[in-house]
Amino acid sequence: MFTPDIPIEGVDAMLLAGAAFAGRLQAGDRVYLQGPLGAGKTTFVRGVVRGLGHPDPREVASPTFALHHRYEGGRLPVDHLDLYRLPAPVDLFSEGLDTVIEDRDAVTFIEWPERLEGFPAGARWLLRIDAPSEDRRTITIDVAPTFGATGERQHEPRP
Repeated sequence: MFTPDIPIEGVDAMLLAGAAFAGRLQAGDRVYLQGPLGAGKTTFVRGVVRGLGHPDPREVASPTFALHHRYEGGRLPVDHLDLYRLPAPVDLFSEGLDTVIEDRDAVTFIEWPERLEGFPAGARWLLRIDAPSEDRRTITIDVAPTFGATGERQHEPRP
């Protein structure tokens, strides 16, 4: 089920959106984040980590080069993966990241999930962040996304 587009104006609003979203998360959730470079995916995760009560959410940085960061100390641990630098299709087992997504005590955020082999398998949430202008973003949330045999997203009509 899709939400209507949520307008976001500026970095502080993106942090607040992430903090609000944190209240919906449960252990074992897998959240896929889509959007162009610079859309605010990592900023959103920083807001989530803040909302989960991590002692220092300023530590949250893009895992583009490290591939994986883990944040502990809040209500739930957060694993943050970025697949941008890996050639598609990404097999998490061969990259040594399979144990990260198998952790049912943490919430896992995956940036660039469309590079995954078998995308969107396992997603509880699919968030699409679009950047229509330099300081304006829109977030669309798909809960428990499913895809048909042709790869087309299946969802209930928007209200």
